[in-house]
Amino acid sequence: VTRSPVADADVNYQSGAVEFVTKTDVNGNCELVMPAADVAGVLYPAASVSKEGYEPQTMLFQKLEGGRNYSQSVELVPLTDAMRPSLGR
Repeated sequence: VTRSPVADADVNYQSGAVEFVTKTDVNGNCELVMPAADVAGVLYPAASVSKEGYEPQTMLFQKLEGGRNYSQSVELVPLTDAMRPSLGR
């Protein structure tokens, strides 16, 4: 398990037919700005964080409200060779 920041990880939030996507910066941080209309009233909204070579993670919130900022730390765990799917072996 690494505690080092992971740059260029994909951060994705799906709200109905609208998808919001960003990437983490060199410090492992990101900002995902969404219109209040796309998050208001959604119970337990979730965002995913993924990068090749790491186990994907999900951020689950109780609810999101327009006009507020939310933050959550996510630790991406590097996959070992034993954990990687083997294609064509």
